[in-house]
Amino acid sequence: MFHSWPVLKHVGTPTANDRGGLRPFGDAQWAAARSNKARGPGIGRLGGAMLLLFVWALIGLGPAAKGASAATTLYDPAVPVNNLPDQQGWYYGFFSPDLIVDATTGISGGLLRMNSTADLDDYAGYFSYNPLNLAAPALPLSLNRTPGFTLTFHARIAAEDHSGNPNRGGFSFLIVTDDNTKALELAFHTDRIFSYDSAFLPDQVALRATDVMTRYDLTVVGDTWSLAADASPILSGPLVDYTGFPGLLVPIINVLIDPYERPHTIFFGDDTTSAGADVYLGEITFEPVPEPATIALLAGLTLCGGAMAFLRRGGGKTPRNCVLSGWLLVVSALTLIEPSEAAEGQRFTGPWNLAALKETPQAEWGEKKGVVQQVYYQGEPWAGRPTRVFAYYGRPEEGDGPFPAMVLVHGGGGTAFAEWVELWVKRGYAALAMDLGGCGPDKQRLPDGGPAQDHPAKFRPFTTDDEARRLWSYHAVAAVIRGHSLLRARPEVDPQRIGITGISWGGYLACIVAGLDDRFRAAAPVYGCGFLHENSTWLGEFAKLGPEQTARWVAFYDPSRYLPQVRCPIFFVNGTNDFAYPLDSYKKSVEAVPGETLVRIEVNMPHGHQQGWAPKEIGLFVDSVLRGGDPLPKLGPLETAGDTARAAVSAKVRIVSAQLHYTADTGPWQKRPWRSVAAQVAGGRIEAPLPADRPLVYYLSVADERGATVSTLPAELPQPPQAKESDKVTKELISAIDLALAKRWDESHTIVQRYEDDATASWIHAVLHKIEGDMGNSRYWYRRAGKMECVDLEPYAELRDIRKQIENR
Repeated sequence: MFHSWPVLKHVGTPTANDRGGLRPFGDAQWAAARSNKARGPGIGRLGGAMLLLFVWALIGLGPAAKGASAATTLYDPAVPVNNLPDQQGWYYGFFSPDLIVDATTGISGGLLRMNSTADLDDYAGYFSYNPLNLAAPALPLSLNRTPGFTLTFHARIAAEDHSGNPNRGGFSFLIVTDDNTKALELAFHTDRIFSYDSAFLPDQVALRATDVMTRYDLTVVGDTWSLAADASPILSGPLVDYTGFPGLLVPIINVLIDPYERPHTIFFGDDTTSAGADVYLGEITFEPVPEPATIALLAGLTLCGGAMAFLRRGGGKTPRNCVLSGWLLVVSALTLIEPSEAAEGQRFTGPWNLAALKETPQAEWGEKKGVVQQVYYQGEPWAGRPTRVFAYYGRPEEGDGPFPAMVLVHGGGGTAFAEWVELWVKRGYAALAMDLGGCGPDKQRLPDGGPAQDHPAKFRPFTTDDEARRLWSYHAVAAVIRGHSLLRARPEVDPQRIGITGISWGGYLACIVAGLDDRFRAAAPVYGCGFLHENSTWLGEFAKLGPEQTARWVAFYDPSRYLPQVRCPIFFVNGTNDFAYPLDSYKKSVEAVPGETLVRIEVNMPHGHQQGWAPKEIGLFVDSVLRGGDPLPKLGPLETAGDTARAAVSAKVRIVSAQLHYTADTGPWQKRPWRSVAAQVAGGRIEAPLPADRPLVYYLSVADERGATVSTLPAELPQPPQAKESDKVTKELISAIDLALAKRWDESHTIVQRYEDDATASWIHAVLHKIEGDMGNSRYWYRRAGKMECVDLEPYAELRDIRKQIENR
């Protein structure tokens, strides 16, 4: 029986107009506190009492908890029979202009497989209603925007062809809410996800691999939407009115039925003649957004889970040993969250009042010398008194603007650098560089300055709101955001074209601020990164703090907490041997950002302020985002095929050289010797043979005609263990699996931690973190193991399968 496609969209002459507004972000997700290798004390009777208090609190929240609706399964391909969508209430429509439909749909490996790559002209997909019989809806569904809802679907884009039009995707996911002028269509390539604006051009864009099975959570509240991938926010924006886009009547159907104008509609599939895709789909569920009190409760549970995970991984014997520390962290964490933000389910803002920081601060303008003028502006209260922040401001002398602008954030031992401001003024920018150590000109302490920039101020223990707000990081972040607010208020500054760059501790601050202040349009942290508690020059400071205080510090002052919230394109600059911010923590920080990232890793890059603002790539990157300049080259993910390293490369400015950089040393990251050899660029790809040295850490880089260099993130090839050692490792890994199957998580985790360079150990490590619910660490170890396709597998069955593979090798 031939089913015709009810309405054609995205047809006509392909257009090259791709606005590509790279603004990846998400507001509706909560990030759990990051993990650490430490643990807290035993709980005894006090811990049991606290647990009872928590249960009592849950009972008190009973009405809110009861108000939360469970998820409804809209489609499940894993059921034994009737496992196609049209057997579970959906309507399957397909059509081809040549009347020959090559698109296919069926079940493969417990997943729905839809393939329309054989003929890009084909349309094929599933509707939540029957377009041929409007009186009989295929899938009764209410997509009410108030209080909102979340649609969760699992997808992998195995292949995609958009050669007919780069602005189309071979797989799309469409929702039309209860108001047909409030809709959203997402399109998927294998390296990006984007939403369409009302003219069906890419609008919000997230550059990320989609060729691994990923859980997507699409949340709609009011007139806005947000998308998370494996719980990491990647995109958000306002709902779109598609009703003005004309539908096209298919001749076989005598009634025009436009799915873009029908409320309460879901469609997934291929709805364009310009692209096709081979897609694997898992379960699709629908869940109303919980009431506000329930959201606050879920946030607390999330923080609790993160706290217990953090404290459990240090090597104790049972999770019970850390419950007291976990609850203490939850209590301290919840006291620092603004109640209004918890109720609204917004992004995590730590101890800062963003609304107040976004107001224009009071300022006093001082002496002007050349293009640079002194200014003092309002800081955060400290030690019971008001404070002022000193800064230098500069603007181009020619023209009235509005000029693009930059916020410049110094690092340790630094101050407000007038020459840094002058550098950006010469580039045609207004710029503001503030002092973050309570000093004025010539680094002299101000009588009303904030805290000094020393280690006691940075790593001070805290348990209350007031104590948390005495830390240097609190005051420094506030000073940077207030400086941004001051800059935006200048009449000669374009508030829609402001970026931030920071060096060392300033890079650390830039990572936090970029995740907090959604007004920035570009960020370029130099050296500074997150995951400082896992590896950095400050491990000794965390040891002094102890596990409980470290957990609190990480939960609110480590950039890993805020990088998943970054909305703007971000350019990371660092060296291979940086003494403070080593490459392992640096790589995790880059990978934590859900949207567009660029990387520049320089072999033996010196650490300093002048060296940190010298790279020409920073100016070129900012120009490309804020002034429409030619972008830096872009490299795809680093891949390894046999003994060859390779990555896709695209560039507007001609590439003139490429290199492979590697080290075979296993010592501290800061002391590893690196070598560089030439690589080849051809056919949109950079390739280089890997040396025989093992173990091996390596990355690729390219340089264009301007001398601008960008890099991939490093990858690691472990050294194969010797035969006798291999037998020992095999026995230990089997033991680790057996312990995990016996629910003895900590003992299993202790074993796999010994073999971080073994791929199978990394695989088990990934499953263990999946069992505890820490998907951030789980995905990290899946990447180390090269097993990203296993992310969605049931963990205990996966462990048994790993055991069989070990025994059979």
